[in-house]
Amino acid sequence: MELRFLGTGAADWPNKEPVDGAFYRHHASMLVNGKVLIDIGPGIVEYLKTIPDIDFGNIEAIFLTHTHEDHWSTDELGHLLSLTRKKIRLYFHTGAKNNLDLCRDSIHGHALSNNHLRQVVLCPMRRWQIINASGLSWQNLEANHYAPKGERGSHYIISDGTETWFYGLDGGWFTTKTWDILRSTCFDGMVLDGTVGENSADYRIAGHNSLAMNSLLKKAMLHQNMLKAGARLYLSHFGMTTYENSCDIREKVEEAGFMEARDGEMA
Repeated sequence: MELRFLGTGAADWPNKEPVDGAFYRHHASMLVNGKVLIDIGPGIVEYLKTIPDIDFGNIEAIFLTHTHEDHWSTDELGHLLSLTRKKIRLYFHTGAKNNLDLCRDSIHGHALSNNHLRQVVLCPMRRWQIINASGLSWQNLEANHYAPKGERGSHYIISDGTETWFYGLDGGWFTTKTWDILRSTCFDGMVLDGTVGENSADYRIAGHNSLAMNSLLKKAMLHQNMLKAGARLYLSHFGMTTYENSCDIREKVEEAGFMEARDGEMA
């Protein structure tokens, strides 16, 4: 499975790269096998244009974790649709439907044009549902993270029959059923929420993880035999202000037994 980090920052990173070339993280997003986007927040499509081997004609689906505006932008979707000129399947938990705002201007951007609306194929997923899409198996899990109108975020188990990965950004401690499902699987890799970092007093602690929380999770997952030998464990969705130095955190993340996700890098 080919996994490329497109964005590794939390919502407190600005929507546009600084003009002075300072260190920057785009909002959290990932490209899977060159075909599937996980989340499409502000700036992601422009960033994709800077990656030489990206073929927009290959992108055929988007899996949405939730509709907070750093993860979901109708402006960005419209930009992508203009480049692909093909139908895109949009997968989301049923609880997110009322927050998609495809047909009206909102905090997520402008309403899609009629032509763009015809390109979008809405694919709602039930909680815990497993589907096959773009040659992969996807299971929707419940995240400990809320969005407007009662929406609860989604994590995903992704498998190609050889490798199995977990994508779990924007979520604090796992809910009981999500944990039970994770315990029944042995993973080749995981992408875990690293928002709160070293600042365990940060207000976001209830819906995100700190470095200390992730260390406890790793210990539990090893004890429960949830990780294959050599499993790759990445932290992503880093807060801009939750590490002492936001552009040089790799050493501390690695000391805790994880790898730091960076924009543009392969997992």
